[in-house]
Formats: sequence, structure tokens, C-alpha cells
Amino acid sequence: MDYQQLITFIMEMIGTIAFAASGAMVAVDRAMDIFGVIVLGVTTAVGGGAVRDVILGIVPPAMFQRPIYTIVDTLFKKRVSAGT
Repeated sequence: MDYQQLITFIMEMIGTIAFAASGAMVAVDRAMDIFGVIVLGVTTAVGGGAVRDVILGIVPPAMFQRPIYTIVDTLFKKRVSAGT
């Protein structure tokens, strides 16, 4: 992995974590259980990228080609929901 790919990957992970936190905080504010927090967080974190990939004709979307996005998202949301 060269530097450009590494920087791009790090930025993608930062964005995934930011959107995961956003979805998880909304779920916690609405008093959802852990399942609701995970579903809402995954939807906000990787849903936009999945829709973008399908529109661009990239099938399967990146979230299925590289499951690291969904794994990082789920682990981060568990941390957010445990803190409340």
C-alpha cells in the first residue's frame, strides 16, 4: 500500500467513524436499544457510500468488497452505546 492509498484509507475510516457516531448519537437520543443503535449507525456510516457505488455501477458496493468499513462502524457504535 503506497502513501496515497494509505492516506485515502485513513480519511475514509475517519469519515466512517464520524458518520457512525452521528447515527449512534441520534439512536441514543431516541432511546433505542443496542440493535437500533447498530442499525442506524451502519445505515448512516456506509449507506451513502453504498448508494453512490450502485448509482455509479460499482456492484457489489465497497462495503461488501472490503468489510472493514462495516466492522469498524459496528465496533465504534458499541463503544458509543456503552458510554451512555
